[in-house]
Amino acid sequence: IPNMVFVKDFKDNMKITLLNKAGETLLGINSSSLIGKNVFDFLPKEQAEFFSSKKGLAFKEKKSIRIENEALSSPSGTKFLRTDKVPTFDSNGNPDLLIA
Repeated sequence: IPNMVFVKDFKDNMKITLLNKAGETLLGINSSSLIGKNVFDFLPKEQAEFFSSKKGLAFKEKKSIRIENEALSSPSGTKFLRTDKVPTFDSNGNPDLLIA
């Protein structure tokens, strides 16, 4: 798909498990440099805390949330994105993955 998609694993400290080609192009990075990392590993602290709080809200409310103007720092500069964060849950109702 032409939009950036990434997946984070709730059970593994919100580490990134997938970044598609559109995300690599938009951010100017190779997905292998992000896989296995969480936002605190590569973003400024303020941005990482913001993303972490929105992740918590999606899982707490058990519904997707939209951020209309989300700033994201990358090697190719700051990007402003509209982001939908979709929480998924395992068969026991426990948080599983965050798809954005």
